[in-house]
Amino acid sequence: MGWVSYKNKKYRVLKEYTILCLSTIVLIVVMLIMPLLKADYNLTRLYLQGLIILSPVLVFGTERILISLKDKVDIIIACFIVVFFLNSSGVIAYSTSGIPQVMYSNNSRDYFLYYSTGGDVAAAQWLGSRQTSLTVYADQLASLKLMSYGGITNVQDEIYPSTITKYSYVYASSTNMKGFNLHYGNNGLFEYNFPINFLNSYKDTIYSNQNSKIYR
Repeated sequence: MGWVSYKNKKYRVLKEYTILCLSTIVLIVVMLIMPLLKADYNLTRLYLQGLIILSPVLVFGTERILISLKDKVDIIIACFIVVFFLNSSGVIAYSTSGIPQVMYSNNSRDYFLYYSTGGDVAAAQWLGSRQTSLTVYADQLASLKLMSYGGITNVQDEIYPSTITKYSYVYASSTNMKGFNLHYGNNGLFEYNFPINFLNSYKDTIYSNQNSKIYR
């Protein structure tokens, strides 16, 4: 009687787990088909949470497959490791899409956003050594460079023609000179057009190097 009860309980648990796995897969597929759901719940978060449920299936399924391929196990595992490394390192994405990756190209989005060139550092140090009581404008990421290399902490990050005052400094980093004006909001990082033409028309360039400029 106890054995029958144990078998029934085991079958019930297995059935519930199977339903849970299928529901997780369906939920991931639905989010892929309906991208608007990503605005309310991050797909990567759902994928990582789904791995907690699906990982036992992956382990046992892989074990059964490898058992049936006795002589080719080492080759299969080696190929899997190579593919996983190429994917996680960005090689596959770079070679198939042509989208620059920060590990392989100085033209990637992350490179423009976070890398401080020698010109950025020199311009920040130059402005830091000459700062007066005038207001300094820089976008949110460029303001971090001013803080780190120039010791300037009170920076206005609203760089738009309607907000820049007449008697003020504007620090344009290498990212800005490529046309990006960056601003963090509640939903992530926003990119606007940096007002280069406006600054060239209504401000004087008081410092310039290969990467950065300072206007007044």
